Amino acid sequence: MRPDAAQARARLSPDYLIQLIDAIDPTAYARTRNHLDGAVTGLSPWITHGVVTLRELAAMLARKHRLPVQHKLIYELGWRAYFRHVLHHHHEALTTSMHPGPMPEHAYANVAPAALIEGRTGIPAIDCAVRSLYHQGYLHNHARMWLASYWVHIRHASWQSGASWMLKHLLDGDIASNALSWQWVAGTLSKKPYLFNAENVARFAPKTWWSPGTAIDQDYATLKAISRGESVPNTADQGLAIEEPVCLNATEFDEGLLKSYRIHKSIDDVAKAGIQEKLSGPRGPLLMVHPWAIRRSAPIINAGNWCYIGFIPIDAVAMTWSLKRWHWVVDIMSSICDDIVIGSIQDLDSFHKHGVAMHTWRDIHLESYWPRYVKQHHEEPLFPATDRFHRSFSSWWQSISRKHAELDDLLTGTL
Repeated sequence: MRPDAAQARARLSPDYLIQLIDAIDPTAYARTRNHLDGAVTGLSPWITHGVVTLRELAAMLARKHRLPVQHKLIYELGWRAYFRHVLHHHHEALTTSMHPGPMPEHAYANVAPAALIEGRTGIPAIDCAVRSLYHQGYLHNHARMWLASYWVHIRHASWQSGASWMLKHLLDGDIASNALSWQWVAGTLSKKPYLFNAENVARFAPKTWWSPGTAIDQDYATLKAISRGESVPNTADQGLAIEEPVCLNATEFDEGLLKSYRIHKSIDDVAKAGIQEKLSGPRGPLLMVHPWAIRRSAPIINAGNWCYIGFIPIDAVAMTWSLKRWHWVVDIMSSICDDIVIGSIQDLDSFHKHGVAMHTWRDIHLESYWPRYVKQHHEEPLFPATDRFHRSFSSWWQSISRKHAELDDLLTGTL
């Protein structure tokens, strides 16, 4: 077990999650959320990995605060739901631009300059962002936008390469929110590209991030011209390189990590660990707790004694992550599951042969992954469903919120 494992698990316990939610100050959030040291919630990894759903979070907020639907906090939850809405209608948007950006697709490099990946551009705002991403596995949304804008519009690297790189390191990396946020910055989802300058950084970031006299210290007319292909001034990369953390998939876990969390490589290993007795005796169904729904709530009430199996699919996409993110995921998973398996659909077949009913929570990351014998359950949504595709967030937001005044109205369906 890692030396700091006990402390880490304390920070990732259900009690700690409740503390985070109880500490939310909606007024301070609305006033300061755009500042890097503002009153953000810190809940995004918990939401991304399904420890708490949007509806569960909203219900806990509603018990303590009376919030209008138009409050900035609810509005931000809406962005996550909107990105899922876009991806539901246009799954190709994970890798394909929704519409042209400032330059033709072929004009963008497929990889970013090494200086950008290594955090030695000499621009404090960019290098601090890269350092924070690697060290913390987290970036304030404003810093993400600055980093993505610099990547695409000043260094002219593709948004796809940036989205793939950032997804590996973010604790809260969600395929919909990540890819479509990069598209929004790139101007391939939004009406115009997102541009920023040193003045914007000085307004919202600590002084160590300020970047006068650098490539981003330009007026917006100049930045717009650069985004359309003009040469970039002041791009003399400099500084000490930051080592990018190693990223790995579950098949590359070493023996120390496997033993620390009692992770099994096969169903046979699980059987040897004692789960066979649970499968052969009186039992309820298995709940397959996957990395996008790490919660103990069961989809069916009174279905028997649930057996909770953490399942990390090795044959699923977008799961090459930093070690920091893997620790975050398996720390929580190990606290609620009877056993954890690194496996494939073939391993699920082995469970199925035991005649055990298998259930899981549906999630967009694994939407087409599960065999038909695994019953997928939808979480209860916070926002009303709409069949019509909305090309913009404002159109979607108006359609789902115009008849709801209070957060309680969303939770009860009251018009």
